Amino acid sequence: MNDKLWYSAAGIILLVVLGGAVYYAWPALVGREDGDYPGPTVNIQGRVESVAASARVVTLSTDEGEVSMALSPGTEISGVNGSRTELSAIRRGFMVQAEGSFTSESAFLPARIRILAEPNIVVFSPRSGDEIGLPVVITGEARVFENSFSYRIKDSDGTVLMEGFDTADAPDIGQYGPFEVRASYPEPKGSTGTVEVLEYSAKDGSEINKVSVPVKFGPVDALTVKVHFQNQKRDPEMMDCSKTYTVDRRIPRTQSVARAALEELLKGPTSTEYREGFITSINSGVKIQSLTIANGTARADFDETLERATGGSCRVAAIRSQITETLKQFPTVRNVVISIDGRTEDILQP
Repeated sequence: MNDKLWYSAAGIILLVVLGGAVYYAWPALVGREDGDYPGPTVNIQGRVESVAASARVVTLSTDEGEVSMALSPGTEISGVNGSRTELSAIRRGFMVQAEGSFTSESAFLPARIRILAEPNIVVFSPRSGDEIGLPVVITGEARVFENSFSYRIKDSDGTVLMEGFDTADAPDIGQYGPFEVRASYPEPKGSTGTVEVLEYSAKDGSEINKVSVPVKFGPVDALTVKVHFQNQKRDPEMMDCSKTYTVDRRIPRTQSVARAALEELLKGPTSTEYREGFITSINSGVKIQSLTIANGTARADFDETLERATGGSCRVAAIRSQITETLKQFPTVRNVVISIDGRTEDILQP
């Protein structure tokens, strides 16, 4: 073969190689049209696990495993109602269907994506089958009425171990907001259970938007502390404002057990305890700034939230009693000094 013929053959081979490379790379660079895919067109469906907006990559959890979808500027996205929308409309936890081609076992090039479901409550953790400890940490996003939602932990037989409520940090009405809950729960009888996050309908009180996550209860080195509240059922007239009633809270074993008991007190009654009549006079959101115990005296310092809008001698007496009695359950505490931002005088005035 002469040199001219050899160079011609090499040129043809080079063009074929470059042409193939451009064929497969072009969709990612300039958008795709029908037929611009390396493999057969298929449909996949799954739950969105993550959205990397800057990289235009959406990761799905499907029945066959996790799939990474690389979107081009030409990828068509439509909402639940079928109208065109943007990548920003796709959120973690949504169910979507995509049409396109696989480039590998776990990489997918979508021509079209359709949002199938936009759940109002999405739980990020725990995930199905996770082992939970104490406290259980529940994270996710919610788009619910007045940002309020409930959560509960069930034993293997369906018994509700505890139920509580919290709020999502949504920027505005009708928008999703993140949430994180840390909840203690009584010792379960079984080794498995369920974490549920739900909303009670403002219209009729029914359960709506419920998400159920099967979990395993992990081994926990725990102890029980007592928390003091008032109780409207046991003392409906509330004649003695300083009278308190105890509930047991199971917490992880800790060297700072008195502080842990105070933190449980500041969480307020759970939904389960509230239905049993327990109430608190302490404002929501109070923070412990310091707690020391020396020579039989516990000194507990709180932020200013403790005394916000606490008018009335009965409520002030109830606040002091709840804190004092919760701390005096420990044999090393005989007296309690309460302060706010370091001040002990002129605080918690009637």
